[in-house]
Amino acid sequence: MTRPNKVWSQLGEMFGKAFYREHGEEPANLWNQAVWALTDKQIVGGLANLANEGLTFPPTLSQFVAACKKPAPRKGWVKSTMIEDKRAIGRMSRLEWMELNDE
Repeated sequence: MTRPNKVWSQLGEMFGKAFYREHGEEPANLWNQAVWALTDKQIVGGLANLANEGLTFPPTLSQFVAACKKPAPRKGWVKSTMIEDKRAIGRMSRLEWMELNDE
């Protein structure tokens, strides 16, 4: 997965289907260029800033870049890479549970 696609996926997780409806399934050329021009630290900080801003709509490219260029928040943000997956091996999926419980 390329760097812009990873950012795209993370923005999709943050803003759900609205992000993909607004911007498409794949990052456009300008988004690709913008992501490659930013450092990893800026992108992580930008995603944290967007999460803390409480936006109700997906960010535009200029909003994303501005969020990446602001200092990252010091509190209230946990990197998802720091959260350990503690699910039990063999745990059933939600779909399996729903089928089992006639939901």
